[in-house]
Amino acid sequence: MPMSSEEMKVLKMPELKDLCRGYNLKVSGKKDDLCQRILAHQWKMELKQQRLELADEIAAKPDGSVDDEFEIVIKNYFDWCKKNHFAAHEIAEGGYSYKKVDYREIRASFKEYDPDASTLREDKYVPVPQNKMEVFIEMFFDKLGGQWEMFDINCGEVEFDEGVEERFSKEMKEGFATSLTQ
Repeated sequence: MPMSSEEMKVLKMPELKDLCRGYNLKVSGKKDDLCQRILAHQWKMELKQQRLELADEIAAKPDGSVDDEFEIVIKNYFDWCKKNHFAAHEIAEGGYSYKKVDYREIRASFKEYDPDASTLREDKYVPVPQNKMEVFIEMFFDKLGGQWEMFDINCGEVEFDEGVEERFSKEMKEGFATSLTQ
C-alpha cells in the first residue's frame, strides 16, 4: 500500500532508508530526497499496476466489439511458448538477474504498439505489417534483444537463435491463418 507524503514525514531516517532499500532505491540524501524518491517509485509502480490491469481486459475494437484477432494472436503466442518451452524474460528490478515477463505486460505492449510510429518505417526494406499477427511479430522482435530476451525454460540449452526465430514467425503466422479459418 503506497504511503502518503504526510505518513512519510513522521518516519525517521533509518525507516526511510529501509523503505528505499526495499525498493532498490538510493539511500543517500536528506529526508526530503528520500521521501521524493519513494513517492516517485510508488507512483511509477501504481501506473504500471493500472496498465497491467487494463491489459488483462479482453481487447476491444474502437466500436466496442471484441477484437478476436488480438485474442487469437495472444493465444497463439502463449501456445507456441508452452509447446516450445520458451518464455520472454526481462531484467529484474535490481538489474542483476532476469525475471519472466508478466503475461499482462506482453498484452499491454501489443495493445499499445503502433506500427505506423515504429522507427522500422524509416527502413524501406522492412515491410509494413498487413494484419494483427504481423503487427505482433514486429512488436515482439522490436522488444527482443532490448527489453526482452527469450529463454528456454526447460533445460536452458536451446537458444532463441535465428533458426528458432524463423520457426517462431512461420508457426505463429500459420497458427493465425488456421485460427481465422475456423
